[in-house]
Amino acid sequence: MADKELFSSDETMLKSSDVPFIPEPSSGYDMGISTFSQVIFPDIPDFFPPEKDVTVSYILTEIEPTSRDWVGLFRVGWASPRDYTTYVWSPKPRLDESGNLSQCITFKAYQLPKDDSEFYQFCYVTRNGYVRGASTPFQFRLCTENDCLVEVEDESGMIILKTKSDALEDQLSKVNQEKKLLEVEMESLIQSKENLETSLKKVSTELSSAEEKYRSCDDKNKELQASLGEATAEQVKLLQRLEKAEKRIEKTKCDLATAQTTIDKLHQDIKSLEAEVAAAKQDRMLEKVNYEEEIKIRELMMQEKNVEMNGLRDEIKVIYLFEHNFLNLQFNILQFAT
Repeated sequence: MADKELFSSDETMLKSSDVPFIPEPSSGYDMGISTFSQVIFPDIPDFFPPEKDVTVSYILTEIEPTSRDWVGLFRVGWASPRDYTTYVWSPKPRLDESGNLSQCITFKAYQLPKDDSEFYQFCYVTRNGYVRGASTPFQFRLCTENDCLVEVEDESGMIILKTKSDALEDQLSKVNQEKKLLEVEMESLIQSKENLETSLKKVSTELSSAEEKYRSCDDKNKELQASLGEATAEQVKLLQRLEKAEKRIEKTKCDLATAQTTIDKLHQDIKSLEAEVAAAKQDRMLEKVNYEEEIKIRELMMQEKNVEMNGLRDEIKVIYLFEHNFLNLQFNILQFAT
């Protein structure tokens, strides 16, 4: 909307004055202010045919256009925008297919110089009289045969002259050869692509098979882990049982030690009794008759002691047998645990 208002107000000014505004030299105009790269003139030929209309296209990059901007024709060597030969007002630009802000203008044949040897260039000048773009130099004359010659470097590195058409034909031939090479390379790349796709399918199949095997191994691993968990729980139970058995064994050992102490004491008592009996027999041999009753009593006591000792011996045998069986049981438990 602002651009539309700017162009509409400028159109009113354009009606009131058809002469471009150019700063007076005393107003401090400085060529350094101009930025020639803000407007680009693409595809400017080396020669324009004289006495014919010339259409010029240009692209605006970093500039805000107005209807008071203009494109002038300048002789190369100009020092001020006042040195223009002729000019055309710049119409409102538009967006082209590439998204660039561009426009075209046409210089009528009557405005342009005749055939001469001077060099000219187009310049884009803003409403404030500052140059914002300049084209490459060109001439207004017909193209001669010498103008159509170009320098070309041959295979040996020598510089030779050829007509533009021959040079273009050579370039076209090279381009065609490069095209054929690229086509061959393209076919090779297509074949390589097909081979890679085949290999990719094979790898995908192998990967699927490997994933299936992995899933199977994973299931087996889970089963083994479950079995390991059960075995660990069973091992814990066995260790607990073994600990209890070891405690019982320790208690039995203590009991056996106590029983052995008792047996040793009984053996000492028996030896003492036997010594007493022998002494009594020796001392009372002569008193046998008098003491027969007492001896019988003592013999009865001895018999009771022997019965008690035999009972103790049987008990010791049972304890030893129990210990032996318990040790065998412990050994079997340890074998089962390992």
